[in-house]
Amino acid sequence: MWHEILEVLIDKQKEGVEVRIMYDDLGSATKLPYFYHKTLRKQGFKVVRFNPLKLHVNYSMNFRDHRKIVVIDNRVAFTGGMNIGDEYTNKKKVFGHWNDAGIKIEGEAVWSMTMLFLENWTYATKEKLADVDKYNLKYPKTKNEAVYIPFGDIPVDNNLTAKNIYLHLINDAVSTIYITAPYLILDNEISTALKLASQSGVNVNIIVPSIPDKKLVFMVSKAYAEELVHSGVKVYQYTPGFIHSKMIITDKKVAMIGSSNLDFRSLYMHLENNVWFDDQKTIQEMVNYFEYTLKESALLTPENIKRRNIIYRFIQAILKSLSPLL
Repeated sequence: MWHEILEVLIDKQKEGVEVRIMYDDLGSATKLPYFYHKTLRKQGFKVVRFNPLKLHVNYSMNFRDHRKIVVIDNRVAFTGGMNIGDEYTNKKKVFGHWNDAGIKIEGEAVWSMTMLFLENWTYATKEKLADVDKYNLKYPKTKNEAVYIPFGDIPVDNNLTAKNIYLHLINDAVSTIYITAPYLILDNEISTALKLASQSGVNVNIIVPSIPDKKLVFMVSKAYAEELVHSGVKVYQYTPGFIHSKMIITDKKVAMIGSSNLDFRSLYMHLENNVWFDDQKTIQEMVNYFEYTLKESALLTPENIKRRNIIYRFIQAILKSLSPLL
């Protein structure tokens, strides 16, 4: 997947397009050579590794760039769950069928995505962008009255924006909640909100993977899923493989999609980005995607949840206590 994209970027650069590439060093460590950024720079690209791996113990090394942002001419932007890798196109099947989702936005809201990227860039490079406004290529106003709000999270400002919006959407739901999540490592507030919503008569539906990409994380997610099931939340496992999309839709009226998982790392420690919006056309497309995926998923019930042996449950309990580190 990356090599095909790289060919296009090389052509664009020859046409005079400025190309900036930023990737998380830890997240790419097993796939890329350590000095790959230098290889790309030799080809003329502006490249930076976010928070490079170093041989020292530093709590800030936990702060990883989990954002997924593509911005083109400040006119079009893409975000969602997708990284750049062959498993995301199902060319390479590692965990069964890979199911993911993203969103394309156009118009004035793209400027927020541009600034989120440039914010990361200036932090990672320590360089000052003298003329940021040159990237603000004006987009013609549209007649769409829907609201799109792209936003970012950073772990050092004490504003847990994504978590607070999750809570807001869950607590405001009246009829339905649709969530897709690759991981369910919930803090007490979100877990309680989901349980209370279900017990209040809201139809809460969550789709999670059936095939794990990280076995220890999967064990903890199953423990939280079982808690939710016993409180009336409908939890489904995506039977063909791994679902990686991160989205929530409430009452089929408002939604959020982006890079934030429902786990401690995403909500507290990673740099993330998401989009909140109320565009009914887009939300209907998301509802259709969710309901189609639901048909390929199996419902967990108190009856069909497999009773694990005492050793497995002991390991789950230990892992739950360590869940902020997973």
